[in-house]
Formats: sequence, structure tokens, C-alpha cells
Amino acid sequence: MNATSHTSTYTSTCTSYCSFCGKGYKTRNRLEKHATLCEIIHKTKNNKKIVIEEEDEIPSQRRLYQLLLELGQKYNRLEEKVEEMRVWVDKKKKKINVIDWLNTTMRPSNTFDTFHEMFQVTEETIDYLFQTSFMETFDNVFSKTMSLYEETNRPIIAFQQKSNIFYVFEERQSWEILSREKIVQFLNRCHRKISKALSDWKRSNQSKIQNEDKYALQYDKTVSKLMSIEWTHDPTVNKAKAIMFSHLKIDIKTAVEYEFEY
Repeated sequence: MNATSHTSTYTSTCTSYCSFCGKGYKTRNRLEKHATLCEIIHKTKNNKKIVIEEEDEIPSQRRLYQLLLELGQKYNRLEEKVEEMRVWVDKKKKKINVIDWLNTTMRPSNTFDTFHEMFQVTEETIDYLFQTSFMETFDNVFSKTMSLYEETNRPIIAFQQKSNIFYVFEERQSWEILSREKIVQFLNRCHRKISKALSDWKRSNQSKIQNEDKYALQYDKTVSKLMSIEWTHDPTVNKAKAIMFSHLKIDIKTAVEYEFEY
């Protein structure tokens, strides 16, 4: 390989080029410093058996020492790069299955099947529903319910690394990904619980509803809010999931040094 075939890859400020690799240098002195080592590397690349010919010029002891120092520098830089690559490879290899990790590290005292029973729906909830939408009320109730649990004792969990994916602790005492069927079942139970609380409010305030228009109108509007919720519609389910995710998500990296394998 001659120098001229490489000159196009270097700037016009280079005046000297290595006859072995074509690399350009601004000064002759830098070229000579490079060329001795490059010649050795070039020979070791192209010859399985290294033979010193009689006409080969043997470097001086000073030059050999300089070569050793340069080789030492190259070795250190190479070792650093290899270590960086090893760390990167180890990080990529250190993946766990999140279900396995949950089964090993988290054993909640309750299962997801009974989770809806923890929902605290009171007259205060109905007062909140009068003033807001159903989804805002669901958000309020869900938030309060989550505050009753320690993070490691919840039968449902989500990770910010995977949006709107939920893991639930089942009756068989193991974790699994929450299916759409089960989340709809859960949302229906929550909906019925709020509806029942509204019915209780109606019974307690029957005379007001019958005798005062504002209470009758308030009750009718609130019933309409509840009736407008259809869990068969994906957008409605997705809104509820987004609310749940906002209260459940944790950063797995704060708990383990591994990346997810979904």
C-alpha cells in the first residue's frame, strides 16, 4: 500500500506520509517516530513467522526503549477500551425476567382479586363526584387507596420503564401481567362501589331530593356521569389505566441494577 492512495483522507497540511499505513504527518520527525513502530506492526500483520533480514536496520537501544514506552501507552489505552466494553457487555447481559424478580422479592399480604375491597368510598367521595367527573373521582379514590399500602406490599405494581403495563399478585400466590379482561373486571367493581355509595346517599337524602330541585338535579346529573362510563370502550379503559399508572409506577433501577426483559 503506498502513501499516495491515502492522501485524499488527510488535510493538505500533511507533508509526509507513512509508507506502511499511509497516515499523514506535518513534520518529518513525527513521521519517523511513527514509522518505526508502524513497520513492526506491519510486518507482524503480514507474516506468520517473523524473520529479521540481514539488510534490516536494527533500532538503537534508545529507540527500542521509546518503542516500548509507546507500546505501553497503546496497551493501556487498549486495556481501558476493553474494560469499557466489558462493563457494557455485562450490563446488557444482566437482564432479569420481571415476573421472576417479583416472585422472588415481593410477597404482598393481599391478592389483587380482593384489592377493590380496600377502596374507601364514602359520602365525601360522593360530594367530590358532585363537583367533578367520574375519572377525577376515580383518581381521588385510587390515590387514597394507594396511600394505605407500603410500596412493597401492593398487590398491583407498575414500572415507569414500561408504560401502562401492570403486574398483579394472584390467588395462586404468584405475579403475572394484568390482562385487559381482569382490569375491566376491576374497574367495573370500582364503578359499582361508587354507584352503591351514590344510592346510599340518595336514601339518606330522599326528602331533599323530593322537595328541593337543586338536590334532584344534582342527583340526576351524577347518575348520568356514572351511566356514561362504558368499560367496553378502549379510550375509557385507557384513561383509567393512565390514572392507575401515575400512582403505581416506580423506577426499577432504584431497586435493582438490572434492565428489564419483557
